[in-house]
Amino acid sequence: MIESGYYPAGTEHDPNAPWNEKKYEPQAFPCEVAVTLRKKNVDVYTDQYEEGYEKDEDGLGGYWSEPLPDVDWEEEYKNSNLTIPELLKELKTMAEDILACGDELVRISKNKGRLKAIVEACDGWEVEELEVTTE
Repeated sequence: MIESGYYPAGTEHDPNAPWNEKKYEPQAFPCEVAVTLRKKNVDVYTDQYEEGYEKDEDGLGGYWSEPLPDVDWEEEYKNSNLTIPELLKELKTMAEDILACGDELVRISKNKGRLKAIVEACDGWEVEELEVTTE
């Protein structure tokens, strides 16, 4: 072996030297991803509440409303908000529509109300935990 003189002695053909390391192309490996998300201060609408009118000791009154004790908040959330799987499905559909339309976005502009709901549903999410494992 003839060395060129540009490398430290004995390292030109060393397979562990940085200039001799093999570069690998990225390759896909099956993994499972678990993400825990949290969204604070979400308005959840329900018709399961009671309301009334009360006066304080000064004679001033005010209306109040209070949810019933047996409200299924998970179900009410699902009824009044987009869940993450629903949001992803909507976003996928929109992306497919945009790709199918090309420059003509007429079909998408007809769904402005749905677009606003999607934008609102995207806001406020925080990743609480992220775990990636191989299968």
